[in-house]
Amino acid sequence: MENFSPYKPQSWHLPIRERKIYDVFLSFRGTDVRKTLVDHLHRSLSSAGLNVFIDSEKLEKGENIGKSLQQAIQNSTIYIPIFSPDYASSVWCLREVSLMWEIKSSTSSHIMIPLFYNVEPSHVRHVGGPYAEAFNKHQTQDRNQFYVIQGWRDVLRKVSSLSGWSLQETSAGYEGKLVDQVVKDVLQSLDFGMRAVAEHPVGLIPRSEEVIQLLKLGDDTISSLTFGIWGMPGLGITNLSKSLHNEIRHLFEASSFVSNIKREDSLHGLIKLQQQILKDLLKTKIKMNDIDHGKILMRNRLASLKALVILDDVDNERQLDALMGDWFGKGTRIIITTQNKRVLEVRQVDVIYPMRGLELAEAVDLFSWHAFRREQPERGYENMTERIVKICSGLPLSLEIIGTDLYNRDKTRYWPEVLHKLETVGHDSVFKTLKISYDNLSPVEQHIFLDIACFFVEIKSSDFIQNRVFSTDFYVRFWSAFGCDSVFTSLKTLEEKALIVVHERRYIEAVDDDADEEEHTGEYFCEFSMHEQIRDMGRRIVREESWNDPTNRSRVWLKEDICTLMQAPTTILENSNIEGLMWRRRMELQHIHSLAPLQKLGFLLWWDLQVKTQIERLPTNLKYLVLSDCHLNDNNAQMAGIECGSDHNGSSLLSPVLPESIAQPKSLRYIDMSGTKQTFLPNEICELHCLEELYLSRCSLEALPETFGNLIRLKFLDVSNNFLSEFPSSFRRLVSLVNLEMAQNEQLVVFPTLPENLTALNARGCSKLQSISVENDMKRLKTMDLSHCKSLTALSTLLGCTSLRYLRLDGCKELDKLDPLPECLVSLSVSGCTKLQNVFFNVVRIILSRGIGSISTLSFDGALSRPLPPPASLPPPPLHPVFPVHPPEIEELCMIGCDNIRLHIYQLLRV
Repeated sequence: MENFSPYKPQSWHLPIRERKIYDVFLSFRGTDVRKTLVDHLHRSLSSAGLNVFIDSEKLEKGENIGKSLQQAIQNSTIYIPIFSPDYASSVWCLREVSLMWEIKSSTSSHIMIPLFYNVEPSHVRHVGGPYAEAFNKHQTQDRNQFYVIQGWRDVLRKVSSLSGWSLQETSAGYEGKLVDQVVKDVLQSLDFGMRAVAEHPVGLIPRSEEVIQLLKLGDDTISSLTFGIWGMPGLGITNLSKSLHNEIRHLFEASSFVSNIKREDSLHGLIKLQQQILKDLLKTKIKMNDIDHGKILMRNRLASLKALVILDDVDNERQLDALMGDWFGKGTRIIITTQNKRVLEVRQVDVIYPMRGLELAEAVDLFSWHAFRREQPERGYENMTERIVKICSGLPLSLEIIGTDLYNRDKTRYWPEVLHKLETVGHDSVFKTLKISYDNLSPVEQHIFLDIACFFVEIKSSDFIQNRVFSTDFYVRFWSAFGCDSVFTSLKTLEEKALIVVHERRYIEAVDDDADEEEHTGEYFCEFSMHEQIRDMGRRIVREESWNDPTNRSRVWLKEDICTLMQAPTTILENSNIEGLMWRRRMELQHIHSLAPLQKLGFLLWWDLQVKTQIERLPTNLKYLVLSDCHLNDNNAQMAGIECGSDHNGSSLLSPVLPESIAQPKSLRYIDMSGTKQTFLPNEICELHCLEELYLSRCSLEALPETFGNLIRLKFLDVSNNFLSEFPSSFRRLVSLVNLEMAQNEQLVVFPTLPENLTALNARGCSKLQSISVENDMKRLKTMDLSHCKSLTALSTLLGCTSLRYLRLDGCKELDKLDPLPECLVSLSVSGCTKLQNVFFNVVRIILSRGIGSISTLSFDGALSRPLPPPASLPPPPLHPVFPVHPPEIEELCMIGCDNIRLHIYQLLRV
């Protein structure tokens, strides 16, 4: 068609103050198209949510356009003159199009798009065909209107030169297809369905570009793709999803943005959301009976549609089951935003994008836009801006709310007050918004969350290595002791909801001074982290339990509150609500009141405490007690005739810290007195029949109480790095003991008779031990570390240890014989055992009986430097070969310095 330019819609977004009453004004010749094209077009535009002005026939009876119609044209955004064959015969239509052109030409807030219906655009432009006949008639009827008619000609020429639609060119004569195209183009031109993004979208562009790349929009081989955006509240996830919707929706046949799903589901149910998706995508209202009916309708109606669907703030799998499925057409992209990562994992979305906070420069920009209405801070505000941005830790929500609050406020008074409040209790509006996530947790999850926020988020890897307290299993046992069921599940939920991050790290330490490298103990330690604003929200929840009185809060973790507590009279402490108290930095106190009045105190975790007097009494309900590296500091102790040690500063340390009243809390399960220079244990400790874990490493213990075996529930015992010379005879009665740490007891000369249920033994570095006898009934022992027992000459047979998998004898330089090893062994290390002669054939015996894959780690470093017996002394081969044709499956084999082994390996491989 000659000189026809098809309309190509572009996003054309009007400021709110310029919004019009009508989205579309239709100008048409009623006798041509009122009951056909215009009726269909009007219905479709209205169903799409547009406000359309269509005049009635009686308005055309007047000679001039009335004031109401002029206002309708003035207050419409898009003008669509429908040029049909009889359009130019109507003076009314010509006046309408002339007024529309005049208004459109004088402002930039209107769009004009011509539609050619059964007429050639050239006939309109050059006033030919039926338009020539109509104009000849106008000139004949009113010769005095020459200039007016010439003006009409000029308007038709200009309007018909605009890009538009043509029944033949746009839709090949199909009227319904033409209507669909007009509706689609109008919606895009109006930015109808566009989502309002933050006024200052700092940081959105790089994140949006990342997501668009991951969506693989240009890959036609992908039938559909589900994409999850996950993160904590306040990160701007919804803003990002709105930006994505606005930027890529034109690439799809239809789009739907369903916002606030969690809220809408709770208020109105999922049926309404299903209806919204169908209306957005099909531009029509569809009724449904229930959720299942809605799913059927979506599957039947959307199967061939390439759609963009964004589901904002999804909270559970039920919502996704109702709103998305395999019912969309090829090329569809479904974007899900949520604070619950589990929702995405269960649904097995194709890509999960973790939303990150703003970088420092971005945070400064965003805060400045809200606080100063400019990109950078005003002069003189740089320091306070830096401190506020640091507190917000890249959280857009906090930066926007606090920045807006500080806009145009007094620098000398208001700003410092707000800054002080932020550094202590946080901002009220930010707190209320973030607390919604806390309110949606179960009681157990809330309890664990508050413990982490107040206590454990501060514990880092360096603390693990020093104190060896915070393993993953420790937290499970800890919270289980206080009635928290399903601890692993609760931690996973908190992590999936982006409230915490759980890091598991392997504990590493050097064996001793003779060790050449760091060795792994195989134990994992748990570290928690969370966004500072989330942490502060949790701490404020606890503070709000009692703003002015820390004794009425459930948790105490601040030094000033602890000092207040220690000085409080007994009458106040008796009514205290404190359930947990923790301090992990050096603190000096003149006096500690009796803690017995704190009847609700369940755990006391204290490190590096220096006090003048001993703790007198403990609360009866105490379950966890940690006084690691705590000392009684008394510079006059020697004058009193008390033997003292000294710390690195030369201050004298009075040894006993554990009170004789230790047996008062009958429910006590856990005691850690590591590094306290405790020289003895009071006999009363043996009355703690609920005690399960006792950590006494780095003390100065010389003996354990004779009745120590009464601790029948004790599972974990650490007495490493002490001065024990022997263990009490009752030690074997510890029937629940599974883990024994007794390393670096260099005065130990008599090896204890071990409890029969022990699974892990660490006795490395006991340099005076000469012989070790292990009972034949140690059937549960899995790990034994006797490395660097330098005086060890004899080790009893271990064949009765039918579960033993890991054996370490490194550095046992005097050990010259190793009795047959159990066949269950998978890891053996005898590096540096220079006198051993028969270890190699012990290994061969296991290999011949069970196969080469039975042992995964072998370390003979320097242990086979002496000549070995001839191959004839090898045990007889099995009836069936056990060596595979492919290379052996041993994962680690260290034989440095084994100069006499080459021949025997060759002989062995021939067996």
